[in-house]
Amino acid sequence: MPEVRTPDSNVSSPPKALGMLGELFDEVWASVAADFGDCPDQIETARLQLTTIVLDLAKDGELSPLQITATAAGLIREKLPPRPSLPRTKSAATEG
Repeated sequence: MPEVRTPDSNVSSPPKALGMLGELFDEVWASVAADFGDCPDQIETARLQLTTIVLDLAKDGELSPLQITATAAGLIREKLPPRPSLPRTKSAATEG
């Protein structure tokens, strides 16, 4: 079976493994995509970061697909842009 070199790494993976990593990426992205809004630049940056995360997690071959998915989702969520906070208003209980 021919091997494929992954970009920017020294890891060689058979095409079947790369297909599995692509599926894991798609699964994680589907669960977090809405959190990254609709700005194309922001989406592209997040997708590139997620690609790096998934490849790095899979590099050593020590994590199961489920572990890669869960860990990647947590790590990419840490990269979410800050959300503006809503102004605080007085509650009806404190008005008076």
